Amino acid sequence: MTFFGGAPPWFAFVVHPRNLPELIAMPGASLVYDHSENDEEFIAKATRNPPVVLADVVFSGSAVRGELIGLGRLPEAMLSTDAHRAVAGAVDLAIERGAAVIGLGALTSPATAGGRALLKHLPAGVTLTNGNALTAAVVRRNVGEAIRWLDLDRPARVALLGATGSVGITLSRLLAEEGLELTLMGPSHQRIKRTLGDLLAAGHIGASGSEALGDVDIAVLLTNADSARVGPGTVFPGTILIDVAQPPNLADDDLPAFEARGVEVVPGGLVRIPGYSCRQHFGLPSRQDTFACLAETFVLAREGLRESSTGTPALDYVDRIERAAERQGVTALPLFATEKTRGQGLLR
Repeated sequence: MTFFGGAPPWFAFVVHPRNLPELIAMPGASLVYDHSENDEEFIAKATRNPPVVLADVVFSGSAVRGELIGLGRLPEAMLSTDAHRAVAGAVDLAIERGAAVIGLGALTSPATAGGRALLKHLPAGVTLTNGNALTAAVVRRNVGEAIRWLDLDRPARVALLGATGSVGITLSRLLAEEGLELTLMGPSHQRIKRTLGDLLAAGHIGASGSEALGDVDIAVLLTNADSARVGPGTVFPGTILIDVAQPPNLADDDLPAFEARGVEVVPGGLVRIPGYSCRQHFGLPSRQDTFACLAETFVLAREGLRESSTGTPALDYVDRIERAAERQGVTALPLFATEKTRGQGLLR
C-alpha cells in the first residue's frame, strides 16, 4: 500500500458527493459516466462502487496528514437502508490504511445513528467522531456574531431548524445557557418534547412547521430534509439565515430571492485550520476553509485524544473539544466580512 510521505495517515474523513458534478469528479467516475446511457445508469453504477481515497489533507509545517475517503453515493442514496453498510466499508478502508482517528462527514453520520452503529466494529486504538461537538461550538460562535451584527436592544430570538438532531440538541442547550429566546423546530412536537422537554418547560417554544421562522431574528438551519426546506416566502426581511446543513438546506436558485427580500444568508459551521490544504474543493468561500467536523477529526489526531464521540455530544465534551481546537489554532470562519462589536447578548 502506497502512502503520501511514506507513512499512514493520522486520520481519515469520510465524505460523499453532494450533487451529480461532484460524483462525476470522483476518481475513475468520469470514465463510467462516459459509458453510461444516462444519469440514472451512471448513478446506479457509482453507488455500487467501493469507497476510494479522494485526496490528502496536509498542514504546512506539521507532520499531521489526513485522507479523504469518498463514497460514490448522492445524498438521497445516503438515506437508504443499506447506507450504513457503505459507510462501514469506508471506515474499514480507513482502518486498513492505518488511520488512528476517523471522522464522519455530511450524511455519513445520520446513516450510522451518529456513528454509534459503527462502534462495535472498531478495533482497539481507533477513534471515531461525528464532529458534532466542535460543530456545535462553532455554530454557537456563529450565532454570537450574528447577534452582534444585528445590534439588538433585547435578547435575540433564534430558531433552530433541526433542533432534535444530534447537533441540534447540543446547540439548543448551549444557546439556552446564553439567555436567548429559542424556537426549537423538529419533525414533530412529540419528538421536541421527548428530546428537549426541559427547555420547553423553561419557556422556549417548540414548533414543527417552517411558519415559525417568520418571527425570529436568526434561524440556524441544521437539516436539509425535504420536509424542512426553507423558501424565501417563509422568512421575514432582516432575518439572518445561518445554513449549517451539508448538503445546504437553501437552494442556490433561491438565493437571489432571499437577497431581494432583505434576508441575509450565510454558511455556518466552517473553520480555518493553520496551514490546511486539500485539493478536494468543497465549494467553500476559500480553499483554506473547511468544516468544523473535519477540524474535530484533525484536533483529535493532533492532540492524541482517543475518546470516540458519537451520537449527541455532552456539553462538557463540547467545551473540552473547543479548548483543544483553540490550542491547535482552529478558528471559526467569520459570517461577515467585518465584525460589529456593539450589541446585546454577546456570545463568546
